[in-house]
Amino acid sequence: MAHAIAPASGELMLSSPSRGNISDKAGEQGVTTAGTPLAIASTSDAGWQTRIGSFSLPNCSASLIVTSSVKVATAILTESALAFLGLGDPNVISWGYMVGVGRTVLRVAWWMPAIPGIAILLTVLCINLVGEGLNEALNPRLQRR
Repeated sequence: MAHAIAPASGELMLSSPSRGNISDKAGEQGVTTAGTPLAIASTSDAGWQTRIGSFSLPNCSASLIVTSSVKVATAILTESALAFLGLGDPNVISWGYMVGVGRTVLRVAWWMPAIPGIAILLTVLCINLVGEGLNEALNPRLQRR
């Protein structure tokens, strides 16, 4: 199951998690049962923006935030790996490039590759922790416990 689609424009679309999440939430909330808030909103004059903003988006926001944070961390690691291998733009300095260049002076100046490597580690770890923290704060399933 693909979680992301990268079209020719290069933007990242999170289609499968959000579509699957909305389908799951709609089934849990009993959309077909009369009297539920989403069923009332769909039969009333509420527009699609109201229905999405009031019912679907709050239930899906936590998983979208976690998926987005994992994708950003993966993008950072991928760019760093490509720059380390020399496949990045040589005119742009990145942490992966710094680690790759510092590899040549590892015995003399160990901190040259170590500091950018630690920066990569801490950045990816912080992005993942922020995503998990937002998941715990925004996930309605976890708030019920």
